This record gives sequence, structure tokens and C-alpha cells, in this order.
Amino acid sequence: ESDKETNQVLFANAEGEIIPKASITHDVEATVFDWHPVERVLAIGWADGMVSCWTIDVRIRPTSSFSNSSQHTSTISVLKWNPMGKRLVTGDQKGTVCVWAVDSRGSLNPIRQYKRKGEISTLIFCLMPIRLPSEALGQKGAAGSAVVNKAEPSSVKVSYSPSFFFGTDKGSIIYADDLGHCTDVQQLNSPIDVMMFFEEKSRLIIITRAFLLNQYHVAEDGKVSRVSQVKLSVPPDILEKGIKSIAWAGPGLLAAATEEKIVRLFDLAADETYNLSLVGALGDIVDKKDKVTCVSFSAIDRYLAVGTQAGLVAIWKFMAQPRDLSKATTAEVLATSAMDWEIIFRYNLQSCILQLSWHGGRGTVAAVTHEDGTFILNESIMHAAMSGDVTVIQVSSVEVSLHIALSDPILINTKIQIKSLAVGRSCFVVSSGKVAKIYRVDLQLQKYEALETINTNSIAMAIADLTSLIEETWFVAEANVVKINNFRGTQKGLVSFSEAEGVPEFLDINGKFLAIVSSKGCIKIIDVHTPTKHKQQGSAGQFFNPKSAVNAENLKIRQVRVNCTGTRVAILADQIGGAMKVFHPDSHLYIYDRNKGVIVSYDFLSWKRSPVSVFWDDTDDRMICCEALRNRQTVTDTVKSKPMAPSADDKGSEVDPATAARNAAAVDADAENEVEVFLFFATSEHGIFMQDSFPRKFPNGPMISLSVPRLYFRSAVSNKRQSDDEAEGGGAAPANSSTAVKIYSRVMRDFVGMDDVNETAKSALLDFSFNLTLGKLDEAYRSVKAIDSPGIWENMAQMCVKTKRLDVAEVCLGNMGHVRGAAAVREAKKDFEKDPTNGSLDVVVGVLAIQLGLLDDAARIFREVGRYDMLNRLFQAAGMWEKAIGTATNQDRIHLKTTHYQYAKHLESIGRTDEAIEHYQLSKRMLFHLVRSS
Repeated sequence: ESDKETNQVLFANAEGEIIPKASITHDVEATVFDWHPVERVLAIGWADGMVSCWTIDVRIRPTSSFSNSSQHTSTISVLKWNPMGKRLVTGDQKGTVCVWAVDSRGSLNPIRQYKRKGEISTLIFCLMPIRLPSEALGQKGAAGSAVVNKAEPSSVKVSYSPSFFFGTDKGSIIYADDLGHCTDVQQLNSPIDVMMFFEEKSRLIIITRAFLLNQYHVAEDGKVSRVSQVKLSVPPDILEKGIKSIAWAGPGLLAAATEEKIVRLFDLAADETYNLSLVGALGDIVDKKDKVTCVSFSAIDRYLAVGTQAGLVAIWKFMAQPRDLSKATTAEVLATSAMDWEIIFRYNLQSCILQLSWHGGRGTVAAVTHEDGTFILNESIMHAAMSGDVTVIQVSSVEVSLHIALSDPILINTKIQIKSLAVGRSCFVVSSGKVAKIYRVDLQLQKYEALETINTNSIAMAIADLTSLIEETWFVAEANVVKINNFRGTQKGLVSFSEAEGVPEFLDINGKFLAIVSSKGCIKIIDVHTPTKHKQQGSAGQFFNPKSAVNAENLKIRQVRVNCTGTRVAILADQIGGAMKVFHPDSHLYIYDRNKGVIVSYDFLSWKRSPVSVFWDDTDDRMICCEALRNRQTVTDTVKSKPMAPSADDKGSEVDPATAARNAAAVDADAENEVEVFLFFATSEHGIFMQDSFPRKFPNGPMISLSVPRLYFRSAVSNKRQSDDEAEGGGAAPANSSTAVKIYSRVMRDFVGMDDVNETAKSALLDFSFNLTLGKLDEAYRSVKAIDSPGIWENMAQMCVKTKRLDVAEVCLGNMGHVRGAAAVREAKKDFEKDPTNGSLDVVVGVLAIQLGLLDDAARIFREVGRYDMLNRLFQAAGMWEKAIGTATNQDRIHLKTTHYQYAKHLESIGRTDEAIEHYQLSKRMLFHLVRSS
């Protein structure tokens, strides 16, 4: 942050607190600065032409490592590090551009200088290997203006650096590099306000003061050729100022603030444009005269932050999946739309927002206002964890709700900003990244005791008590070690990581086994039963494999869990895609097998989902559970993949494209639940096998634990939009009362009716479920033959829906005495044998699912095999008329009139005559019913 009144550069932490004794002062104000892409180094350009570099230590103490005022004689207007941090390029208001090289001491040396007329207004690196032809390798560029610094020291080794383009307020576009090549490539008729590089398509993007959006293809030899030129429609208020805030909002997608009530998005990859409406997203809290002033995008969170003149900060999240930009033409690229964005946050700072900037980590954005300086907005992730009878759920940035044996909750104000949470059988710990606070829990008296705060700069923690270990222990990762401390913070031991192994970032404990995973994918499993004499189990494993897609360039680990015997570690990760390195949830569940030293995985892509959380059972080392989020598809994709062909009965009628899109989106949203819960068995011998899956439905919210035979969920957070009063006062804060948080449980399918069993029976039922999952029906039956329960056969029949074993299903229906179900399955099999082209045996499995009451599974099966006629009939029989009408409208149009007719009869039977008449009209059978009713 630059303070113009005192000519200081100030530093603030993530909580918005100015760090004392950490300012940088000069005689004039700082005009531009840029952080080094790798090191803790800040480069600053000043109004008097000085360029300086400052090294920032871990205590945020700046130390000057370089300053130079001889290369520039006017205000520095642009300053940018190259992606590798080996070069710094600066430009000033008199048209001088200087290229600086970093030497071995971290100091800068000017190696090239170029001069042009006018102010240097923009600069961007061309992130592609450009090879100039041999005739262009002289000391002069095409314009004859390259200047070589003769004082360049021989010690500076010129390594490869991307070439760059810079623009002037005179409309000149210049290509240059650090080897002395400098060429004017275009001369435009108005000043250049925006210059960006579209790496996936090798395009230079230019927006001029005349509001012309130009796209130029950049060839390997540095030559540019115009691809397109579009005149932007903008309000007259900014004709003189130009567009000052524009950002990449994803690969090939630009977001611009044009001082309107909308955010304009330019999908350059698909040659489409659309808007995000402030009024549509925020409602009445938007003032009539308000307008968007700035935008900023976080590639890690996929958040687009928008600031307005009245002080509103709104944040949208991009929800769709990454798209393939390698297509030859824009027509082949899937276009994004406004429906791919979801509003997740709003806050009123009540002062004009001049600039927004995202922190390099997750969920922190700085907002610079006109009157009140800089505000830091932090995202508070509501953590929750459960261990035995102790459950702790975060309900605000500083409060947690403590549930002991599922009793009435106790609200605790920790008085620290909670960034991480870990729970033990009778204890828990919270951390802010500065301090941690440990709590002991008395299970009998249902009380808690808060211990003294402990200084720590880590949020990677685990905690355990005497239930699993011989002494109370708090594990915390700091620097390159994991410290083993007691509850007072006294160190009792440590686990070290070498530089090659990386920095420990993730900790998880299950029973007496602690799993540690580092930044470089090193996996260590430690037996900590005796913390002071801990033992590593086997040699360290490795998650990343440079020879496969599982490497540090493509993936970033997000969550780690260890099983109760320390033999397997589950890992979830984010994919890092494209030139912008945008994070998207990876579709795989990865499991490291310590006994084999290998990584196995399960891909949720076939389910069109991505895992978001994972849990091991606390007693069975095979059972693992995942929550998987539905992959959003754009409406454009939905409409393209499901063309609206009218039926023979609908000749002459056409479906409005907008209506078709809305219907398709509505059907897709209803057809698949947002979150599905998957249960698996994972073993060294058989890998990963799915045991069951079911949709997570309201009031169940995010899962917090798996403890066979139950799965535990916290209550769902309402998506209801906050009131205007709440928005006026601040933001979407979580509920501040622990009574708003509840814990729900669900019994596993194979334990329905038998959830309250002893350990012997539980083990037998788990073996039954395991063998059933593997298709070993004889072993499954032997596992439970001593248990007298009619539910066993029903569970086996339900499993046959997953395994598609119709032969076994018929035996189960017979033992259940389910005569109607057995007859329906036999009839469906006969229909298939008569006409095998009409679907597949999966249709018979769908019929079986209906007979067993598994309507969600039946709907999914009919959808997968394309039998939308049966899906339509299923919705009708279940009374889901809106889904039936939607399915008929979009996929089963041949039965659309029949569906309207059946719905009309249903409405008539329940006395809703006016609505019945409407649907009789749509069914084209109105005349008959008018006569009948008369």
C-alpha cells in the first residue's frame, strides 16, 4: 500500500493491521510496484524516476537491496517482473524503457534501454518462445532505436527471458526483448489503455482510448497480424478516461469495469460477450446511480471481485468446468455465460472503491477506497471436525459450537480469527496462523477448559489425547519440521523434512497414526503412540510423479486423511490449468498404499463429479467415504448437446431458444443432486470399489465424520439472500448462535434396522458389505448367516442395482417375498428379449430399482441409457409433474401432449380445475373435455 501523503509504502497483514516498523519512505510518492514471482522481493517505481528493490524477511522487515535513479529521469509509469523473476522491465512518462537483470547477489543491473515518444502506458510479457529470423539479430531493431548498455558487466549471464510488448499514449505498439531487439509493430490512432496477452491462442489484446478491442496473432518470429477489431459500446462518462480496470476472469475470458451497473465479460475464446448484472445479483441494495469501478480475479478460488462507486464489493464464483481452448476455431470452443457465475458475497464499505487486488493465497482481497484507505476482506471458511463424542463446528470468524455426545451445543468465543481447527477425543485446538488455543473437554461433566494461547505461525495441526496416545500431544508444522508438543506448547520431539522432501503442509491423525504430506508430495506415516519415541512406518512415499499427470505442475494437494491402521492415505487435489494456472477440483480420489508404495485412484469423471471431502472410518481400515460435487455445465453446452427437435405432432411450432435454455437448465439442475455421497472399500488386494452412493439432501449439510454404521453431517447453511439491513451493515456473516447448528446422522444402507449392534455384529456386517461389493455372494451370505434379519436380503437386492446382477436380484426378491417386484423384473426381461434394440439390460435394472424404492437410482439409469420415455413415466408415477413436463419438453417431446393430458387429469381429480383446463388445452384434447364436462 502506498501512502501518498507521507510518501510511504506500508505493509499490512491478512487481518488488515498495519505492520509496525515495516514502512519504506522516499522523498516522493511511489507510483508502481510489483512483487517478485518467486522471492520475497518488492520492486518499486517512484515519481522521480528511481527504481528500488527491497527484500522482505519473515518478520516483514524490508531491507534495501538495490536502488537506481540514473536510467529514468521522469515518473515511473510501468514496472513488471518477467515470469521467472530473472528480468525487470520499467518504463517512464518520457518514453524510456529499461531492462534490468538480476545478478547473483539479488541486485539489478540495467542491460538494455529503449526510447519512444510519449508516455509508456502499458507493458506485457509475451509468454511464448519467440525466435527472430537471423537478419533481425543485429543491434538495431526495425525502427533503429535499440540501445545497448555498454557498461553491462561481463558477470551478468544473459539467460532466456520472454519477449515483451509495450505501448505508449501515442498509440504505438512496440515489440522488444532483453537482447537488444526493438521493433514498432503497429501504430494506432488513439492512446493504448489496456494491453494483455492471450497465451493459449498466442494473441496480443489491445484496447484503445477509442474503445476498439484489437486482437493480434503473434507469430514465432515476433510479427503480429490483426485477427479482429471490435468497437465496444460504453457509456459516454468514460470516453475521456478510458477503461481503467480490466482483468482476465479465466482463460480467454476478460472482465471489464465500464462504469455501468453491469460487469462486461468478453469471451475471446468463443467470440461471445455477456454481462453480470449488479441489480440482478444484489437486488434493491444497489443504488440507482451506482456503477462498477473496478474488477479483480483470483485464479486460485475462481472468484471475481467487483467494486462500485457507492462502496459495494460483490464477489462471483466461476462454477463451470475448465474448457478446451485448443480448438481450431472459436465456433468449436464452448462459450461461457452468465449462468456459469454464482454470487457468493457482498459487502458495503460505503466509500468509492478505486482498486481491488487479490492476495496470492486463498480468500483474501484488498479494497482501496477513496476516503478511508485500504480494507482487507478475508473469507472465513467454516471448519468442522468430529472425533468420538466431541464435535466442533465453526459458526463465525471467532466462534465455535461445541457438541458433546450430540447434546445441546455450547457456544465458545475463542477471541482469535480461526483459520484452522483440529479435534481429538476429549480436546480441540484452533489457530489463527499467529496463535493457537487448546481446549480440554470433560465428557462426563460436559464442560470445557481453555488453556493459554501459544504462539505459532502455522495452521497445519493435529491433536490427540490419552485415548490413543500415552500422553496429550499437539502436532504443528512449522518451517521444515513437525513439532511434537504438549498442550502447554513445550516441544517434546520433532519430525524433520529435508529440502528435497519439501515443507510439511498437511497433517492428519487417526488413532495412533499421524500422516504428514509435504509441499513436494512427500508422504510420511508416523506411529505416535509414544510421542517422544515416535516411529516412521516404512520409507517415505511420494505422491507426485513427474512422468505422469500426477505432478506438481498440474496438481495442488488440498486435503489429506489417514486410515486407522496407518496403511493408506487418501488425498484430494486441485487441477492447475492453463496459462493463468486456474484451480479446479480434480476428479480423482487418490489413495497412497504404504504396503505397496503406490498411488491408486478412483475417477469421478464418469459420474460428472469432483470429490470435495474425504473421511476414513475410525475402526475399519477399509471403509472410506467421499462427498462429490456435481460438475456444472454451461447452458450453451446443455442446449448444444440436447437439440430441440419438434415432434411430428408439433409441426409448425418452434421452441424459443431462451425458453429452451431455461428448461434444459432446470431439468439438469433437478436431474442431478448437487452433492452425492459415495462409500468405498479400499484394500491393497482389490484397489478401490464403490459400496454405495446416495444424494445429500436438505437438511444435511457438509459431512463431518464417518463412524460405521453412521455418517455425520452438519446442518445445511441456508442459501437465502440476506436482508438489505444486513447488507448495509456489512456482509454475509454466519449465524452467531450455536443453536443454528445441528448435527444429523444417516445409517449406512447395510445397517438399516441394525444400527445399534455390538462390535462382533458390526464386523460381520462390514464383511458382508465388503464381499457383496466384490460380488462374492457366497462369502457375503456366510458372513451374516448367524444374524437373523430380513433386512439382509433387501440390502443384497439393493446392492444388485449397483452391481447390475439381475440373477442375484431375482433370488433376493424371492427370499424377501416381494412377488410384485419379481414379476415386474421378469416382465421387463421378457420385453428386452423381444426387442433388444429398445434399450439395454440396464432398463431392467431401472425397473428393479423402482420396485425397491430407489427412485433416484432408477432416474439416473434411465437418463444414462437415454430412455427418457421411462424417466417421464417414472416422474408421473411419483407425482413429480414439473420434472415430468420438463423431461417431455426437452427430451421426450413425442409424449409431451400425453404428459400434459395426464397432468390435466391429475389436476382435475384434486379440484384444480383452472389449471387442468390449461393443460387440457396444451394436450389438444380440450374439445372432448368441454363436451364431457357439459
